[in-house]
Amino acid sequence: MALKIIRNYITRHDRFKEAIPLLPAGIMIHSTACLDVMAADWFTMWHKSLAAGEINREAAVHAFVDDQAVYQYWPWMICGWHAGGRVIITRIAIETCEPAGIEYAEDSFDLIVYDSTVFAKYFEKVWQDDIQLSLWLCQQFQIAPGNIISHHEGF
Repeated sequence: MALKIIRNYITRHDRFKEAIPLLPAGIMIHSTACLDVMAADWFTMWHKSLAAGEINREAAVHAFVDDQAVYQYWPWMICGWHAGGRVIITRIAIETCEPAGIEYAEDSFDLIVYDSTVFAKYFEKVWQDDIQLSLWLCQQFQIAPGNIISHHEGF
């Protein structure tokens, strides 16, 4: 099955208007850690302006992945707003969405409720889509697969 990418840019975002060029040297894969907020939901949440007081923080990633599709909300060649330092000008940012029913410890983000029999199919699909998207991006921008990192590694 082919990867389904739905493009819908969050043009009201203040950083989108700045359009700082991205020099893609790698990919950073994040986890949203927002349970049951799927890829399609993020457009409404982030298609806003901090300067206009419509949102209380400035964050933007290139794409969100769930078991239905990849939603690209940011052009690949424009810096996102997803981590500190040089990462925003060198890494394409992908967020992996998490379904309801998982529970994390508040102080450590360690999983305390996770049933692999319930979530295996979801995460198998999402992981395959993360891999397909990363492979496609590596091919498009001549990114070495060794330059795919997690948010933890790039922080």
